[in-house]
Amino acid sequence: MGTTWDGILEAGLIINNLGINLTDSFARTVNNGTHTRLWDDIWISNVRLADRFPRLYRLECNPRCLISDQRNISANNDLNGSFRWCWTRTPTGRTATELSELDNPLRTVTFRDDIDDGWKWKLNTNDQFRSSILTELINIKILSNDINSGTTLLNRLVPKKIEIFVWRARQSRLPTLCELNRRGIDLDSLLCLVCGNVIESVEHALFKCELSVKIWRCIFQWCIEPIPRDLNFQSMLQGKRIGLNPNDTSNTWQAIEWTTAHAIWSNRNQVVFKKKKMLCYIDLKRNSS
Repeated sequence: MGTTWDGILEAGLIINNLGINLTDSFARTVNNGTHTRLWDDIWISNVRLADRFPRLYRLECNPRCLISDQRNISANNDLNGSFRWCWTRTPTGRTATELSELDNPLRTVTFRDDIDDGWKWKLNTNDQFRSSILTELINIKILSNDINSGTTLLNRLVPKKIEIFVWRARQSRLPTLCELNRRGIDLDSLLCLVCGNVIESVEHALFKCELSVKIWRCIFQWCIEPIPRDLNFQSMLQGKRIGLNPNDTSNTWQAIEWTTAHAIWSNRNQVVFKKKKMLCYIDLKRNSS
């Protein structure tokens, strides 16, 4: 059980580091007070009452008490007499001042004795936790914040799987032979499994391999676009056209480049894992029509 919760906490910290405040996104909703600790849980004013009123907390006979333990149900939610306090001694001086100050936050709470306490998730408008919404938030953060290049990795013209593919390639997380070797996996050879001439890196697999180069040339000719001298991953990320306006960053052109790179990688996997022949541009065009 400890390992499970350690994994959950670690995942929460990773999500927090992405800029999604997951830790503080959950908040208690207090109704009848039967599942919420009065002093130790955060249920009012975004801070524990034990921290806000430390002197009173030290006088409490039952510091671990639930809200329902201290409420007077017959008081009908009227603060006067609605809480029955149990102190080790009568509050005086600054402690009495804290007791007076405690009056204000308690007056803001409306209790409902027919409903149990629960939780709400602040990152959803209806307060309910949805893993699909959290996944979308994570994807947006990951794909829109490439710290090293400052390049936005979002393009609404392509499926999410292609955006994730581009992000993985940018982070050197595609399982090329070079990356597998760097992670300590014992391989017979690091030479590209398609052409067999050069060590297979991300740049080689997507842009430098002989068959990849042929496909890129056909794509550029099809789009009536000048063929760049050195097509590489950085230029594909930016999606800049070389033709009429080099400063134009067209989402359409970027989508074509990303989709082509993804198709090359997918067909590379067909060669490696299913021993199929690498598709040429004509095959790709026929399969997409």
